[in-house]
Amino acid sequence: MLALGTACSSSKNLPENTKADFTTRITSSGLKHFQMQLVPLNQDHGRPKQQSKRRLHGDTRAPKPDRQAKHNEKMLLAQLEVQIINSQYCRDGYWLLDKDLYTHQPYIRGECNEVATSTDRRQFPDTLTKW
Repeated sequence: MLALGTACSSSKNLPENTKADFTTRITSSGLKHFQMQLVPLNQDHGRPKQQSKRRLHGDTRAPKPDRQAKHNEKMLLAQLEVQIINSQYCRDGYWLLDKDLYTHQPYIRGECNEVATSTDRRQFPDTLTKW
């Protein structure tokens, strides 16, 4: 179980031209699921802007996948913490169910510790289409 307080507490800035996308889904039984995903705002042939600049200057080294995945996870957890606190989507904490940190659009998925209320159903429409 991951409590809100154990997530990365320092605010990690997102890379330029990237946004954090928070989507929600409430099941018919009241389970409250969410996904936080890093989404590029513009495509540069699938590479972040920084890597393209390095290639222009003759540096062809790619970032180590595990280091990049760890960095992605820290950014996602920091963004998630802010989103959960501001929206009050998970009032009693949450736990992580799944993550994919190695793709072009890394994500983490989780479930709130409490079931949805009727207010939650009105306030948080199902925006998470692929689960």
